[in-house]
Amino acid sequence: MKKILFIVILIVVCTVLVADVTFYGSARVGFWYEMTDEDHANGERMSFDQSLQEDSHLGVDFTHRNVTGKVEVGFDASNNRINIDYIWGRRQFKNWALVIGKDDFGSNLLANQAFGSGLGLDGYGALTTGPVAQVRIEVGLERDMFYITFMDFPDRRLMLPIHHTNDFVESDPVPGTRVDQIDIFLPRIMIGYNVEHPVVRLMPMAMFMAWSMNEDYMMFEPYDDISVAWLLSLTNELIFDQLKFRIHAHYGQNIGNMGFAGPTHTRMVGAFYSKHAHVSTLNTAHSVNLGGHFAVSYDFTERFNLNAGIGYATTDTSSERWVGRPEDYFYSHNDDRLAFYLQSVFKVNNFSVVPEFGMFQERKSKFGEEEGNKMYFGAQFRFDF
Repeated sequence: MKKILFIVILIVVCTVLVADVTFYGSARVGFWYEMTDEDHANGERMSFDQSLQEDSHLGVDFTHRNVTGKVEVGFDASNNRINIDYIWGRRQFKNWALVIGKDDFGSNLLANQAFGSGLGLDGYGALTTGPVAQVRIEVGLERDMFYITFMDFPDRRLMLPIHHTNDFVESDPVPGTRVDQIDIFLPRIMIGYNVEHPVVRLMPMAMFMAWSMNEDYMMFEPYDDISVAWLLSLTNELIFDQLKFRIHAHYGQNIGNMGFAGPTHTRMVGAFYSKHAHVSTLNTAHSVNLGGHFAVSYDFTERFNLNAGIGYATTDTSSERWVGRPEDYFYSHNDDRLAFYLQSVFKVNNFSVVPEFGMFQERKSKFGEEEGNKMYFGAQFRFDF
């Protein structure tokens, strides 16, 4: 209730102070059948879900001379809560702009998948951390823009390594590690360049972060003095009138530590072994992440189009990446996943129906176990206003 009251007051004040105000919203309800095989859910089963999707939102855009802003709230139906998804202001100067607030991190790295509250192949070749608090500097024009973004720290629990043993048991995090042991050297920093032309849109991006575990607060010898997470990404969009293509690829290390939460966005992994007779050492492996997706869409009319996408991602945390290579701790396989979707969009005025069919192929886990497949079909009903 306090959030709603704050948002209402903010909107009223901004409406009085600025010249141009635009309200918007989108209500989205999904009807989905899901079918899992025995390897995926320890038994074949079919389930049905109908719910308000969490990408439903209500927002307002503000414009006054060289200043623009946005406030947008989303709906967490599972916890019956309202969240502030976006709240930011942007000041345009002569050849550059300053953005402060909670926003996306500069580039859209998701596909157009409707299932799972707009999952967008996240973790299956696509990337997102969701909106984050940040300060962003944009240099250049809207069509050719360089930007650098200084983002807030992710949840410090994400910087702790995951513990594993050779009998396929994991715990999160490694026992004996705590968030108060973390020293942060560099918060999340992103640099990128967006090039937009009538036919081509190119979006290269790099992101990195560095931290360490303070040995004065630990009961064992720490791992690397400084741990680093980094990401390189390239997204290319081609637009030929009614036909559109999208190609995305990324490569990085420990991207799960930076807040990317998809199933293949694995964090650093840790395990104990005895280096000396009475000293326990926390040994670690850096997760190497690789993925990408391809999507295509065709607009038959203003009211009807077809979309399809396929994505693949893999994480390598194999024994070759362990410092010292202890023989009793290892992952024997890459953790890789594949997904695809096919959808159509029927639109009449502000109302849309999005039938969709897709599959998630989990393939093998890092332990070499079969993880099975999940298929789904259904539709999203959407009203934009």
